[in-house]
Amino acid sequence: AFDVPRWQYDVHRKAFVPVVGKRSLFAHSDAKIALYRDRYALVYQRIVRNELFTPPVLEAGTTGAQRNYHQLTTVDALLGAGSKLVTVFG
Repeated sequence: AFDVPRWQYDVHRKAFVPVVGKRSLFAHSDAKIALYRDRYALVYQRIVRNELFTPPVLEAGTTGAQRNYHQLTTVDALLGAGSKLVTVFG
């Protein structure tokens, strides 16, 4: 288990980067926080790339009907949403 390289998703670079540092059998207390933060970022990226959450792209010369899509918002954005229907993640 210690021979497999560990990768972490970097939100700013939008890519996976190798994690440097010594691994131990007993992790520190902040490792659990990092686990859930990384899992949240991976689930968010997977949801955003789903076709239901990507905005439609208009191609030149096409007049087809646009499909509906859901736009993810944060909990902070609910204050200004009013009675609008929103999809919340996180």
